[in-house]
Amino acid sequence: MRRFVLVFGLLAAASTAQAAGDCRLSSVSNCQDGNQLVWAKDFEPALQAFAGKKKVTWLGRAKPLWDVVGEAMSGVPDTRAEPAPGVYRFSASRHQSAIERGAVVVDESGKIRAAGVLHFNCGKKGCEKSYTLSVILKQKDDAAAGWIEAWGREQVAANAASGGYSAGETAIGHTEIVITGK
Repeated sequence: MRRFVLVFGLLAAASTAQAAGDCRLSSVSNCQDGNQLVWAKDFEPALQAFAGKKKVTWLGRAKPLWDVVGEAMSGVPDTRAEPAPGVYRFSASRHQSAIERGAVVVDESGKIRAAGVLHFNCGKKGCEKSYTLSVILKQKDDAAAGWIEAWGREQVAANAASGGYSAGETAIGHTEIVITGK
């Protein structure tokens, strides 16, 4: 019996590792969650190209936009969603700050269509009490922006349903659109 459990466990681990190993933008349908996508070898360079050279202070200090999206997706992942045929949304919470979250929308060709960060704007007087949803686009793309906005609404609705969050953590107080292309 122990041998069966050991063999079964090794096979399960191998199939999970194989699935994660096949995850890349060029075969994005093989990616099952946000963590697999973030760790895919071709994701970071594509995210850098998508975000450009813009820096933001959304997570407390000035960092490149691509790095902030990656950090916002560095924690517990959500299962991949498909907001439209051939379009995949990957999301996760921020490591050690689960109330901040990130998402990326990728089409079946591996093109990043949009990204989003759900965060609290902070300044010299402290942080706002409700979320800001930052929708990131290379160029104007109403459909992709809508997918990120729907994700943001889903996240705050889940916060509200769980009962463990303050009123500000169950509402989007401000949505901003960031266009990174020329």
